[in-house]
Amino acid sequence: MTVCAQCGFAYDSITARNAADQLESAGATLSATIASAGRRGDNRADGWSVLEYGGHVRDVLITQRERLLRARVDPGAQVVPMLTEQRVEWGEYQGLDPINLALELHWSAARLARSLRLLSYYDWDLELIYNYPTPQPRDLRWLAAHTVHEVHHHYRDIKSLLAAPPRPPQST
Repeated sequence: MTVCAQCGFAYDSITARNAADQLESAGATLSATIASAGRRGDNRADGWSVLEYGGHVRDVLITQRERLLRARVDPGAQVVPMLTEQRVEWGEYQGLDPINLALELHWSAARLARSLRLLSYYDWDLELIYNYPTPQPRDLRWLAAHTVHEVHHHYRDIKSLLAAPPRPPQST
């Protein structure tokens, strides 16, 4: 059984039967947290802000759905890298509006959940060559579990940031 050492998420807790519901629930929780954080989500210590984490998770959800669809038409294909570091460098996560981001997170989770619900019994066995942690075949069960893990893991990061005292204003 694979368990995340940092957040305790157990990959085996996600099955073909519960993946979509778990994803929708986690997405709704994260979306509500982002919305309630508002502009406070721009505040960060070292590393990413709440809104930057939210933007990253939104992009994970969108990317994972595209990967799922790719597996259905081209089983065994190499996944396209998400380019996380480049997105940060390019400013993709700067200046996000918390309410729009919350809506985008909710929508992205719902779209992926819908795609998961449309998979047949046999579709769950379709594989992609996934690049994490090293290139290897991963079936859609793993893709679903890994995606739910990403949402849970980053929700934990976000809650930690929101619980931290606000950073004092920088002097100019």
